[in-house]
Amino acid sequence: LVCVIGSASAGHVYAPHGYGPKCKSEPETIMGKVCKLDFDETCVKETKVVGEKVSLEKGECKEIEVCKPVHFVPKFGHWKREADAEADPGYGGHVECEKVTKEVCKSVPVSTPVEKEVNICTRTPKEVCEDVEKKVAKVTCETIEH
Repeated sequence: LVCVIGSASAGHVYAPHGYGPKCKSEPETIMGKVCKLDFDETCVKETKVVGEKVSLEKGECKEIEVCKPVHFVPKFGHWKREADAEADPGYGGHVECEKVTKEVCKSVPVSTPVEKEVNICTRTPKEVCEDVEKKVAKVTCETIEH
């Protein structure tokens, strides 16, 4: 069985140069598949640590003695000589000191985790196929047996 196929159009009979088989082409519809890659996505909400907040808190404390200055105000009308002023500690340029107790504390950094709700999504690939009709040429040839 020998068949010659050229640029055929539907319904024509082929007989090249008057010799050989006679062929005829007619349209036919067949079913085929068209496939593509798609994704299934699944998401889950979770609480996760996304950072940290640092704050300062009062740490170890201790009491210390400090000098609180007492300002001297001279009495009006009474001025002493320099030698007398040195002899009298409450008079002249001398500043008295009052002892006071003061609390001194260290600041301690404290770290606190910061949590947020996050979506965690997973995409899984899958093949998706659908049936489609395709038009093709059905070629029928007649041959003469010798």
